[in-house]
Amino acid sequence: MSFLKATFSLGISQTGSGKTLAFLLPVFVKLSQGLLSTDTGGQYGPTHPSVMVLAPTRELALQTKEVVDNFGLYKTICLYGGTSRIEQINYVRRNRPPIIVGTPGRVNDLMESSVFEVDQVKYLGKCEKALTFYFYLTSIGLSIF
Repeated sequence: MSFLKATFSLGISQTGSGKTLAFLLPVFVKLSQGLLSTDTGGQYGPTHPSVMVLAPTRELALQTKEVVDNFGLYKTICLYGGTSRIEQINYVRRNRPPIIVGTPGRVNDLMESSVFEVDQVKYLGKCEKALTFYFYLTSIGLSIF
């Protein structure tokens, strides 16, 4: 399937049309086939997720996490401000989710605090506002969809 091989794709359509599911399906396929690392950080090191989903708002981040959770295949967490940072850190360290969903501010905060590292991230989704980073992200080997 060609969408599984895409290095960059952009989906634009109406709210509720299934864009989130459309970009998550290839992720689920590759994770289930073992083509994406689920973690290499060891018991005490930082988590190394394979998938990072950045959303511009808490509501969109929570909506995306709900789609992941509805499949029940992989642990995930939704990182956003205005809630307990310590609880989020503890969840990431305890569960080592392969998929991290969040808003840029909290994701950056926890990444800078070495809670997780993005060296294993192969898919970055829901980042409409981040298209300006396309060339940088592809230069370090990330596939963007």
